[in-house]
Amino acid sequence: MMTTRSNRTTDLLHGPYYPPRVRRGDTLQCEIRGLVEVGGYTTAPIPWPRVKKTGRACLILCGDLVRAVRTESELAIAEHWGVGLTTIWSWRKALGVGRMTEGTQALYREAMPRKLTPERVARGRRAARSPEAVEKIRRSKTGKPMHTHAREALLKAARRPKSEGWRLANSKSMRRQWADGTRTAGKDLTPLQRRAWDLHMQGLKPREIAKAMGRRRENVRQLIARARNKIERG
Repeated sequence: MMTTRSNRTTDLLHGPYYPPRVRRGDTLQCEIRGLVEVGGYTTAPIPWPRVKKTGRACLILCGDLVRAVRTESELAIAEHWGVGLTTIWSWRKALGVGRMTEGTQALYREAMPRKLTPERVARGRRAARSPEAVEKIRRSKTGKPMHTHAREALLKAARRPKSEGWRLANSKSMRRQWADGTRTAGKDLTPLQRRAWDLHMQGLKPREIAKAMGRRRENVRQLIARARNKIERG
């Protein structure tokens, strides 16, 4: 059996895998069919017990095969157990295994440098920034509430301390967006509210914003709260 890692896409990552020691007529517990009778072994590179029935061989999902389905790639399982991809996907579904296993991820990492050449990456970035792509993304998100996890992640990133260079660049970007109309949320903010919100989104604390604006801390908190209310109303 092949159990070592190499550059081949069908190699197993976590072998060796051994079939259960049973004879024809014995019974095994299958993760899909329950208790089944063994009808013999397959002739694949890793021989495996099959269900006793007429027609096409049907492997018994048990033992080390379950471990392989949870960790190996589809190509490796298909090669070593002699089954089709559709069968493997049904096994994964029955076991609650997602699309990406450790073996599948390893295949992606190996193939990525060959597929994502610098030219393709640059072409993809240009396409993602095109007006058509931006408008498509905007339409898909308009009117839909943000997921709680996404909102929490954005707030956490916004509150993380920022460098002075980042603050200046972000401030310039936000002012440009408000000026050309691409940023519509909060367009009715007063100049003081916009300034306080701008500094707040750069990660500054109320004490720092108050110092920068020459205002009291309590007044800064009120400006930020009113700006937030207007932005959330759209």
